[in-house]
Amino acid sequence: MKRYYLIFAILSSINVSFAQTLEGDRLALLAFYTATDGNNWRNNTGWNPSGGPGESPCSWYGVSCNPAGDRVTEIKLSQNGLTGYVPSEIGNLTELIYLDLAGVGSIEYGGGLNNSIPVEFGNLKKLEYLNLGGNYFNSTNLEVLGNLTKLKYLSITPYWPIPDEFKNLLNLEHLDLSVFDATGMSGSGNAGNIPAFFGDFVKLKTFKMQRAGITGNIPVEIGNLTNLELLDLTGNYNLVGPIPIEIANLIDIQSIIISKTRISGTIPVELGNLIHLNVLDLSSNQLTGSIPAELGELVNLTRLDLGSNLLTGSIPAQLGNFTNLTEFNLTSNSLTGSIPIELRNLTKLRNGYLDFNKLSGTIPDLTGLPANSLSIGLNMFTFSGVEDNLSRLRFYAWQGSINITPSATLSSGNVVLSVEAGGTLSNNTYFWYKNGSIVATNTGNKEFTTTGVGLYSVRVSNSVATGLTLTSNNFNFTALPVTLTSFSGKTSSEGNLLTWKTTSETNNKGFQIERSADAKTFESIGFVDGLGDNLGEKTYTFLDSKPYFNTYYRLKQLDWDGKSEYSRIITVKQDKTKLSVYPNPAKNEFFVSGLDREEAVEIRNAAGRVVLEQKVNPAQPVRTDKLLNGLYLIKVGEETRKIVIQN
Repeated sequence: MKRYYLIFAILSSINVSFAQTLEGDRLALLAFYTATDGNNWRNNTGWNPSGGPGESPCSWYGVSCNPAGDRVTEIKLSQNGLTGYVPSEIGNLTELIYLDLAGVGSIEYGGGLNNSIPVEFGNLKKLEYLNLGGNYFNSTNLEVLGNLTKLKYLSITPYWPIPDEFKNLLNLEHLDLSVFDATGMSGSGNAGNIPAFFGDFVKLKTFKMQRAGITGNIPVEIGNLTNLELLDLTGNYNLVGPIPIEIANLIDIQSIIISKTRISGTIPVELGNLIHLNVLDLSSNQLTGSIPAELGELVNLTRLDLGSNLLTGSIPAQLGNFTNLTEFNLTSNSLTGSIPIELRNLTKLRNGYLDFNKLSGTIPDLTGLPANSLSIGLNMFTFSGVEDNLSRLRFYAWQGSINITPSATLSSGNVVLSVEAGGTLSNNTYFWYKNGSIVATNTGNKEFTTTGVGLYSVRVSNSVATGLTLTSNNFNFTALPVTLTSFSGKTSSEGNLLTWKTTSETNNKGFQIERSADAKTFESIGFVDGLGDNLGEKTYTFLDSKPYFNTYYRLKQLDWDGKSEYSRIITVKQDKTKLSVYPNPAKNEFFVSGLDREEAVEIRNAAGRVVLEQKVNPAQPVRTDKLLNGLYLIKVGEETRKIVIQN
């Protein structure tokens, strides 16, 4: 019996020795070649399935050996068209230091490896670099990767929650758990929560989980990664909660990219301490509040993107400190106020976007900005300052409407209307309309006298700023039996408060208050009694406790004899924008959040042409699968948003 045990021991010794030789490595590589359809790789130069013992694999495409040439230490077959599965023989390559089997991330663009990772993978104890990203491994045996404690680089596509065994990978310097396909669109990752133990990877320099299907919050333990230089969590639509202030502990961080998620709350002022930042991208989220002035300390920034959030307040003058900035994007927020003159310090700017906000006022002298570097479309600007900054403005059209105001009442009963379009008066031409038909064209004269009851509006062009045409609100001039001297509305914590004044009333029964969401279909929401006959001044008020986001009002004045007249229409808009479109970019469909009722959605292409109109209810998708890829403008009522279609 002892003799048999001795023979078995010798044979076992021979097998182990054989597996740990170059010949054993060659056989393991051939098993790998067969399992991954090597005949159809993009490049299989030198690989010889029919070769015999003694043939060296060290010159095969993608294979490298140690200096002695007796063991395989590197395999580099990234995006080489590998399909099939990784065989168990991979575990015999025990001297491997570098293994790159990255796929392209899409079956349509060349497929990838699938099935499970063999348990023998855990034998590769010397691995320092492992790239399995862009493949389709299931969750079986994933825990064996936790045995590879020498790993400095790990990339794998997470279609499953992160195994607890990954907590052993304390030498990681680069961790990429992203999901991509060949088009760069989002995949179907299912990584779940970011484990708190990631905070133990204190050697990490880069941490990426793009489109990984992250859920929950960013853990506060991320603040432990004080050697981190890149953090990228782009495209995780179920990542929620605020940005933890502990992120300000990442003192060496150079790039923070947390975009296309549902993180909310305010931008931490502590980010201003990260003075090594080159890139800060917090775009396409649900961030609120103002832009912290403390961000002005980030003087090394080359790119700043805070676009497509719910930010309010003004643009801090401190942003003028970014003298190295080449790109910034503040588009699609609710920023107000004027453009700070300090932005002219951004002398390296190539692309700056302030579109889709509520900015107004005179545009300051921005001398210093490069030509065609700043876009300010879809705000509330007039011609003021546009004329003097034309060379620096790449886009400035589609500004909000300007208001017509009555400036004098004539003995005939007609009124003098006036409108403020800004710019040089002699450069402005005013096209006046009554009931939709043009009635006057005045150059250098902003006033117009009504010619009887009607609906008046004006369109203003400028001979210098030819890319912008301003349009007014409608002014409804009526001859009421009641002299209505003012009618206005404003928002309050209880709703919209309407106020109107009269200076004389004759046979006035009262006022019916009517409301509309589109200025076309009105509903009665209340009645206020009049004074009958009165020659004195009287102020009336009415509270609409359930207004729309953008509400149109008019008064229907009723006489005791049954006659009635309408006032002009006014608009009251809620202070805080509540509408948003998501996901953005959209693939096949998108949703409009913040709707109170069925609304008409209008989609325009970049040329301004309407390409789709649809009525949608809350939670109903808008289909885009028939639209070409590109940038579009979404209009709901008076609200406009920008969206990218990537079908």
